[in-house]
Amino acid sequence: MKSITINVYSDAGHGWGQVKRTILEKYDLMDKISGYSYQWRGNVYLEEDLDLPRLVDVLRAEKVDVSFREFISHRPSKIRNYQVFDNLTKGN
Repeated sequence: MKSITINVYSDAGHGWGQVKRTILEKYDLMDKISGYSYQWRGNVYLEEDLDLPRLVDVLRAEKVDVSFREFISHRPSKIRNYQVFDNLTKGN
């Protein structure tokens, strides 16, 4: 069985799961990710309420074992300053 570990970063207000942009491309999810997610240097930070569960559902349907590694900050996350997700750009 294939497996993936997703780093989840949270601050006091929200959380995001970090995945490579290529994962979204591989599972044809690029046009299904909301503007509440962010991108930076080939990574996409999927917002925790809709976008991350959407990916997890697809991965599990494809028999991929999904696990999470959590990182919690008591200050606002720098992810909030990244580029808003756009499926047309590379997210540099």
